[in-house]
Amino acid sequence: MSLRARDKGEQAQKTLYDAYTRLADRAAFAHAQANENMKPAGVIEEPATVPSIKGITPKASVGTASNMETFAQIQKDLSVAQRSRGTLQSRLHDVSDNLQRSNLQAAIDKKRLDELASEKVALARRLRDRDEELRGKAKLLEVGVAISGLRRAKK
Repeated sequence: MSLRARDKGEQAQKTLYDAYTRLADRAAFAHAQANENMKPAGVIEEPATVPSIKGITPKASVGTASNMETFAQIQKDLSVAQRSRGTLQSRLHDVSDNLQRSNLQAAIDKKRLDELASEKVALARRLRDRDEELRGKAKLLEVGVAISGLRRAKK
């Protein structure tokens, strides 16, 4: 029960989470760009601490050139991955919007097709009725002409 409530709360805040994620992606991108632009050629920035991943601490000593190069490469890879994620997220949003618009247009078109089909059926019915009416009037005229011809013949 509490998981459902939590999920409902998270879904209600989804736009906020998405906006924060986009902001974090832009900040990481800007930070990576600033670091790349500020470094003199050949100088590797030494981080204050080496982050641990899921409680795993690095076994090699902090500060060696190899570790610094590895850390710089990981940082660069993270920056590239975050840019890629932002790009993909933007494309997903655009495609989702396009799909939603297309589905809405398809629903409108289907409704219009249904209306046109029912109008076609109604017009066909009216045309048949009009044809029957004209045939009936033509018969009445034939009968009227025949009767008037008989009256003249009697006179």
